[in-house]
Parts: sequence; C-alpha cells; structure tokens
Amino acid sequence: FLLDFTCDDIQSIGKWLRLHSYMIYKKIKNKFLTLAIEKTQSPSEGSTTISLDNFLASRSSQLGENSVTNSRNIFVQAFRMLNHKPSEVLRSKLDGDRVFQVTFKGESGSDAGGVFREGMSRIVEDLFDTHFELG
Repeated sequence: FLLDFTCDDIQSIGKWLRLHSYMIYKKIKNKFLTLAIEKTQSPSEGSTTISLDNFLASRSSQLGENSVTNSRNIFVQAFRMLNHKPSEVLRSKLDGDRVFQVTFKGESGSDAGGVFREGMSRIVEDLFDTHFELG
C-alpha cells in the first residue's frame, strides 16, 4: 500500500507523517521504504553500463569548467549518460543493489562492486563539490 506524501491537506496521512517523521523509528521507516521500492521495481531491462572518464573530468577541472553547462566532471558525465534512459531501467536491479554498471575509460578493473562504489562516490563527491555550480 502506497501513500501520497506530497499531499498538503492537513488531514491527510501523508502530511501527518511528513510533519511527525522524527517520531517514527528508522526500523519502521525502512520497512515502508523497502515495500515502496519493491512495489515500483521494474523487471530487469538488461545491463546498462556507464563509462566515466577521470582524465576528461580532471581536464575539465583544470580548465575551470565548473558550471552544469560546461563541466565534464564525473557527475555530469553520469547524468548525460543516464538522463535519456527510461525510468524503468533505473528501477530494475542489475545485481544486488546496483541498477547499472560502471567502467572508467582507460582504466582496468572488474566491477564486482568496487568499481561501481568508486563511480558512485565520485558522482556524489562532484555533486556536492563547492566549486561546482549546479544552478
């Protein structure tokens, strides 16, 4: 069962839960979150792989390309590769908790999870970089 958490009607359950979420134990929240994820999960659409380029990201940084329009940091590279994909692809599990595979151009490595974790770490790192101008 899913709730509409965007409803602003003060009498709605979704609004009440948003206002009082600090009172609900994490264990209970996780149960509902897991259920919602399972209910919206798509069947596997095949393997999606993004290829990230550390050298391109470094060059972009050296050139001072720090806006969302001209940067070629790891976050922007990943966004450009995943943005055109149907949302169903990003709601299907490839392997474990991964929804896509990551490779790094010009670098060897097998993705038993380590390359994916490194890619995700770099994406989040760039996303929250104080020099990166998102908007």
